[in-house]
Amino acid sequence: MSFELLDECGAKKIVLCRDAETGLRGVIAIHSTTLGPAAGGLRMKAYADEREAMRDALRLARAMTYKYAASGIAVGGAKAVIIGDPSTHKSDELLRSFGRFIEELGGEYSAGEDVGTNGHDMEILAESTQWLVSLPEEAGGPGDVSHTTARGVRQAMRACAEHVFGSPELTDRSVAIQGLGQVGAKLARLLAAEGARLVVADIDDERARAVADEVGARVAAPEDILESDVDIVAPCALGDAVNEHNVNRIHANIVAGAANNVMASEAIADRLQSRGRVYAVDYVANAGGIVYDDWMIQRPRPATFDHDAALARVDAIYDRTREVLQRATADELPYRVAAERLAEATLHNASR
Repeated sequence: MSFELLDECGAKKIVLCRDAETGLRGVIAIHSTTLGPAAGGLRMKAYADEREAMRDALRLARAMTYKYAASGIAVGGAKAVIIGDPSTHKSDELLRSFGRFIEELGGEYSAGEDVGTNGHDMEILAESTQWLVSLPEEAGGPGDVSHTTARGVRQAMRACAEHVFGSPELTDRSVAIQGLGQVGAKLARLLAAEGARLVVADIDDERARAVADEVGARVAAPEDILESDVDIVAPCALGDAVNEHNVNRIHANIVAGAANNVMASEAIADRLQSRGRVYAVDYVANAGGIVYDDWMIQRPRPATFDHDAALARVDAIYDRTREVLQRATADELPYRVAAERLAEATLHNASR
């Protein structure tokens, strides 16, 4: 079963992690180390079974390979998952145990925050592994990177707006944001400051109303928001946001958000494009959060980090998204294929 999944995703390695004492069941999926040691978030989720967890980890790891390659960052792609509800199953002992599995890989994989994990969890992991790309500033890391992720998604939106409307300006554009976690809420604030008209939704209704009150947005139901009659929809929650059930009901001209694996499948992505909709390829659009990762995995780690240079790399998401859209249009390609070719050119040059 594991080899079938590796073949399916073109991945290098799956590491299964089990600790009976803490109840840990986890997966580390390493897709590629062509560009350098691999990194990717550590997700904690109540998966139905081990196969679902492995498939999700491998799919996300592949996206990380392409995200780093498309961003020109010399890091390979990986992802880790812990099976369990983070609200009830997570413990410091479980995280320390998983950290020991990461440490045994000797730097081949470095972990970061993801769905179901946070900065405090990274500090607990740091007690048993040095290989982390997410840490609070007081613990020697870059701190909260959700602001750079949101900034990068905004740049991807601007590139899509230029492609569709002839101008990158988002003033008076209507935008619907699905998911108001750390990134979605910051994106809402950035867009509101630019003069966009917002519709927002979150499964936490209290959070949705708080953000809406702050930025002057209208609240919609989470299950309906991607079908809003707006210029742009921004999926910023979990993956598979655009799927068989809603792909033909998306009215927006543009789909550009922070979620990983926004499209449920390649066929869904192609169907959306065939309807004349433009989408920002997710691993290009949401790459703003990885600009510190190559610095974090260097040994010895440089004493200082050039934050201005990092923000310049985030803002370059505009240029990369623009390049993908232009290449896709010129060569009559799906947007996803144009992005893959951009990333694969980097991987090919590195492997020569």
